[in-house]
Amino acid sequence: MTIIRSFFLLSFCLACTLGCKKGNSRTSNACRIAVNYDTLFVPSGMETAVTRIFYDNDGRVAYTQFNTLNGSSTRVFIHHDSAIVITPTNLQSPTDTILINGKGMPVQIKRTYVANDYYDLSNYSYDAAGLLQSIAYVQADISGANRRTATSTYKFVNGDCVSKTYTDGTGSSTTNFTYYTDKPTADGDYQSFQSIGDYGMVIIRNKHLLRSSQSGTYISEYNYTFDNTGKIATATYRYNNQVFKNTYEYDCSQ
Repeated sequence: MTIIRSFFLLSFCLACTLGCKKGNSRTSNACRIAVNYDTLFVPSGMETAVTRIFYDNDGRVAYTQFNTLNGSSTRVFIHHDSAIVITPTNLQSPTDTILINGKGMPVQIKRTYVANDYYDLSNYSYDAAGLLQSIAYVQADISGANRRTATSTYKFVNGDCVSKTYTDGTGSSTTNFTYYTDKPTADGDYQSFQSIGDYGMVIIRNKHLLRSSQSGTYISEYNYTFDNTGKIATATYRYNNQVFKNTYEYDCSQ
């Protein structure tokens, strides 16, 4: 993956998963997602990856394991009073350092690619109610020279982020979001689970489940099925001719 593509992927994921901060989003305080089977369906066939999440005695993510046919990787989460440091066992993978405020919201995320001598830095600003207003992105050499800068700004209505505008040196683009207003958010929300796997927490705190996103002519649709206790069993993301499906297993032992 090239450096520029990595920057765009980080910016896209952060923009999707760091949109707003709302109250606790768990469907049940006793159940947490422990395993996800991530299946990609394309015209030529399908691929499956497995993510396993392990928790400490305080209910925080302790480490994650990601397995595919091509190999596996583990990320270890070290929790401090105002920071989380996420270290991969594969030294070619990036290290994340997350600074959090007193409300448990990220104020800065730094992803360092030691093997490639650069880092991505994201800084977050909130309003008085704790709702995210903007993210400022910087990609720089470890020596300090900037490579790229960008910003995202957010608009939200009734507890749900309805739009995000991303601006960099080439211009601006706006992504609009819709929600299932009859379905409350949960960890199994497609993008919420991505942030759990990446950062050990649900950072987006929308009131409802994500239904769609649209940027220009590009439209993504999200659908869900539920088990007999109301937990999300599957989350499906459709984009063009590709279909991504998460199938969850829960740990309800605590």
